[in-house]
Amino acid sequence: MSTKDCRYARLAALTGAVVAASLLSPAPAMGQDVEEVVVTAQKRQESIQDVAVGMTAIGAQELENLRINDFEDYLSLVPGLSSNLAGPVSDRGVRPIGLRGVQTVTNTIVNGQNTVGFYINDTPIPVANPRLVDLERIEVLRGPQGTLYGSSSLAGTVKLVTKRPQLDEVNGHVEAGFSSVDNGSTGYEVEALVNLPLSDRSAFRLSAYTEEQSGYIDFVDVNVTGAPTGFTQQDVNDMSARGGRAAFRFDLTDRLRLNASYMYSKRELDSADLIMPNESGISFFGRFVMPRYDEFSLADVNLEWDAGPVTVVSTTALFDSKSDSVSDITDALASLLRPLPVVELLYTPYANRNEELTHETRVVSTTDSAWQYVAGIFYTDREEVSHTFLPAYGKTSVLGVFPIVNDILFTNTSPRVRKEIAAFGELTYRFTDRWAVTAGLRYFDFDFETLDDFFGSTVLVPGGAQTLTGAAQEDGFVPKLRLELRPTDAQLYYATAAKGFRMGGANFPLPTNVPACAAQVQAVFGQPTLPSGFESDSLWSYELGGKTSWLGGRLIANASAYYIDWDNTQVSSGTLCQFSGAVLNVGAVESRGIEVEVQAVPNDRVKLGLAGAYVKSEVAERLQLPGATRVFAEVGAPMPDVPEWSVSATADYAFPLSAVWQGFARADYRYVTSRPVNLTTTAEKDAFGLGNFRLGTTNERWTASLYVENFTDERPSLAGTPASTTLASRGVGYTLRPRTYGMILERQF
Repeated sequence: MSTKDCRYARLAALTGAVVAASLLSPAPAMGQDVEEVVVTAQKRQESIQDVAVGMTAIGAQELENLRINDFEDYLSLVPGLSSNLAGPVSDRGVRPIGLRGVQTVTNTIVNGQNTVGFYINDTPIPVANPRLVDLERIEVLRGPQGTLYGSSSLAGTVKLVTKRPQLDEVNGHVEAGFSSVDNGSTGYEVEALVNLPLSDRSAFRLSAYTEEQSGYIDFVDVNVTGAPTGFTQQDVNDMSARGGRAAFRFDLTDRLRLNASYMYSKRELDSADLIMPNESGISFFGRFVMPRYDEFSLADVNLEWDAGPVTVVSTTALFDSKSDSVSDITDALASLLRPLPVVELLYTPYANRNEELTHETRVVSTTDSAWQYVAGIFYTDREEVSHTFLPAYGKTSVLGVFPIVNDILFTNTSPRVRKEIAAFGELTYRFTDRWAVTAGLRYFDFDFETLDDFFGSTVLVPGGAQTLTGAAQEDGFVPKLRLELRPTDAQLYYATAAKGFRMGGANFPLPTNVPACAAQVQAVFGQPTLPSGFESDSLWSYELGGKTSWLGGRLIANASAYYIDWDNTQVSSGTLCQFSGAVLNVGAVESRGIEVEVQAVPNDRVKLGLAGAYVKSEVAERLQLPGATRVFAEVGAPMPDVPEWSVSATADYAFPLSAVWQGFARADYRYVTSRPVNLTTTAEKDAFGLGNFRLGTTNERWTASLYVENFTDERPSLAGTPASTTLASRGVGYTLRPRTYGMILERQF
């Protein structure tokens, strides 16, 4: 019997044991319904069908039914949400994401912000991808949310809302799973949570998880020139994850509540998810494996005061993150000055540390008055420090060109400090029960300071040591206006005009004393020196939308159409001088599209969902600076990483097995069209469809299920034309995780 057959036999035996061992508890009544999701999109609790915002909300039950564990799992379920899906931070760390064709085209790790805000509860953090455990819901708000959510929400906001401790009962959940991936190894996951009332006025909630995700990429070792050495290592992209959340609730009085929580997430990849598409199998040819590591913690304290006609909510949070990686730069450095033969191994460790303190206090009206309002203040203080060095231990020179001092070819430490204060508010007036108008305004004031310390070879660093500083400051207003019409209690239509903005920042200094580098900067910026910073970009969005409910709530249909004018666009220069590049403000982009979401419950056994988006995002004004020779994009060029069409479908079927057991079958399928890789090439990332299936049985306490993810084993190119390298002319790319089989056993108590 083959190794794979053995894995399947073990999986089948374990599944049989799970089902046999759990035939003891009574079953719930049959029945399906469209899950009503209560959201906080407008900083107050409302049913999603009563919120005049284009948004998707995935509730706790759907998160469980579809096994949504991370960002990729809900990415294509949300109309208009886009991402590069892969890249040098594909280990579930920070990544560029976009909404409605407003996709960031800058390096968000080194420069600037994403176009989409990312929140955990009331706290904005850099886009992260923790395992989704003990969530109440995911909210995705489409369109600029600058009034209530600030500068990072140029195109929209993603919000993860966690469950809070309950005072009335002890309950919990435990689950364990096993998985096997085609062409790879096996993995497991264990997750547990418990809710414990401590008294009539206090409670504690704890969740934790551990996960070992199987690898599927084989590493082929090569020597310094790129020739295979004969050594291979299988499944090198194994991933380990650990984390959890502790939450406390104290009802200090009948009107005053204190919530406090601490979240932690840690992930380790033995090697990045790089592959060589031009080689056989799923493999990576390299001089060494390139591990990745990231962790973050989020501590927050929240006070809620029911003050009668208003509720006052105050949240203070501290976010702390770390990431480390190692990269092979042998080929890049050899080509910095001129084509040089690769004769020695060169690598660079990279470390990033980020600490951010945020505070928000808001007042929300709670009466039935015709006037409704939200008003608040916001403050953030963020310090991010990155450190890179290129060691050259025991050498006096590298490539015969770079003189070495103290075993260091190059080192750089770069603190980035950003502070922002803001005051915001939205005021709604309801003329009648059917008509309303909302006006919103946010005032912001931010400062951004940089410091870069360099040390190393005099070819790269003038004089062998250099310190550079930079700063940016801006203040202004962000407005919004919305009209609402409710012809019936089951219908809501709205028209919105809103402005979004994104902060400017400072560029990473480059060695322009190197002639080849100065020439690259001249071509991009029209001058031989790199500008120290870049300005904010902004956009205006115009949207028409409707939300409707039919057949007593068994059919929900929502749709929206929009036009976006994005000016002074922040665009990445791409790699300059073999560094991560710089950011420039140039040209304009227009985006327009439609989005549709439908949920239906035809009968008590079936639930169906359909979502789709059409996005046309293209350059409206040539992306080129005056005096520069490099044109990033001509008018009409499509924006990168934005599929023109995306669609997803879900189906859930429940059926009785016995007096105590209910069976279920669930499937989801997502499809996206091809999309450009970047602004400067015609290469495209492949279109692909991704299907998942789950079959199981459940009662009031136990659930046992089998699943298949990516059941058609799609392996599209997520990098377009493989990036050329001098590693024996092999191209580098990315693909989806191959077909994966697994089982899950869950126990409620």
